[in-house]
Amino acid sequence: TLDALLAMAEALVLTPEKEVITGELLPKTASRVAQRIAELTCRVLGCQRVGISAIEPETEIMRPVAVFGLPPEQEQQWWAEQPEGVKLSDSSTPELVERLRSNEILIIDMTQPPFNEAPNPYNIHIMLTAPMCISDQLVGIMTLDYGGDAHDYTKNELALTKAVAKLGALVIERERLLRERAEARANELALREANRRMDEFLGMTSHELKTPLTSIKGNTQLTVRQLRNSLQSIQNMQSMMESTERQIRLLDRLVDDL
Repeated sequence: TLDALLAMAEALVLTPEKEVITGELLPKTASRVAQRIAELTCRVLGCQRVGISAIEPETEIMRPVAVFGLPPEQEQQWWAEQPEGVKLSDSSTPELVERLRSNEILIIDMTQPPFNEAPNPYNIHIMLTAPMCISDQLVGIMTLDYGGDAHDYTKNELALTKAVAKLGALVIERERLLRERAEARANELALREANRRMDEFLGMTSHELKTPLTSIKGNTQLTVRQLRNSLQSIQNMQSMMESTERQIRLLDRLVDDL
């Protein structure tokens, strides 16, 4: 038991081999650690199966992160059956949810109402449900069972389960914080790229708008000078004014596009 608990503590410090900003590697790393926690829990308590689900603090949406003790085919079935977007508050037994929020371990007899009416494909008799809390915040739930065999949980087993659930809660909380940090870094880089592209756009826009303005300014200045000098340059002024008109239309189109 001591070796297994030490292995759990060692798993807690497992970190990604390289820094990532996409956040794709972090959930995989956390799932690997949670899977190791589930495996070691089976070793410590001698149970048949262990499942771990994380709970998002803001939304209370439940997300499965690990299962251990199922044959490969049943494990694939277990993952496929996990619903998406289900909130803790959607539970049909709110009184049990409140007990979990109070950091209380639940011993649930699946052969008794209302659980005996629910599907039980894995032939679970007695299921132990342990809250995974950080301070007063419920961040996950750990479930374990001994299959179809009846099992009386001793005080030592309950205390050990609570300690293991605490270690699992640390794994879930660390994964959440790492994901938030990765998202913050990604957002920062996205903001920098947006600012760079905005600067590039403004520089290009400034150049494109100044080009027709320069032509308009030059033609207007020449027209004013020729008007002052001679009224015989009407034809030249007409040509320059037509050019000015074309540049005005260009500038108008650029402004519309902008």
